[in-house]
Amino acid sequence: MKLAVKKTTGPVKTGNNDKIIISDKPVSKAAKKSEAESAKPAEKILSGCVETIIDKKKNYAKLSVCGDITIKTVIGLKKTVKDLIDDKNINIVFDLTNTRYVDSSGLGFFIGTLKTLKENHGALHITGLNEHIKGLFQLINLTNIFEIFEDAKDAVKF
Repeated sequence: MKLAVKKTTGPVKTGNNDKIIISDKPVSKAAKKSEAESAKPAEKILSGCVETIIDKKKNYAKLSVCGDITIKTVIGLKKTVKDLIDDKNINIVFDLTNTRYVDSSGLGFFIGTLKTLKENHGALHITGLNEHIKGLFQLINLTNIFEIFEDAKDAVKF
């Protein structure tokens, strides 16, 4: 399987076995090698300063987000989630293990995504919160609204 590197903006529709890295900056040799060796089909989207790896399974889609979720990156994440929902992926797991910071627009993004998924009879699970983001979710009582999991293996159970 070939690894494609393209300069573009926004998500790209791919086939089930395609792997695409979308970037406006060079990708390290380690990242290329890691993607090439991965056995699972996934999309890897680099947009601005956030990277999203999408791993579609039978009953859910897992989005691993690397980078800050801010007003600059929310637009691309919204498009990615909209495309997933349009493709009937109504159960979504956000893995924020590699996310350091979420601003108010990021929190709004999660709330809007949860609302949309519930309207489509789906669910949103979040895992990998660092202490800062977990504290933010607790401060504004989002821990009562979202299903938040410590262990990523538990987060993918729908």
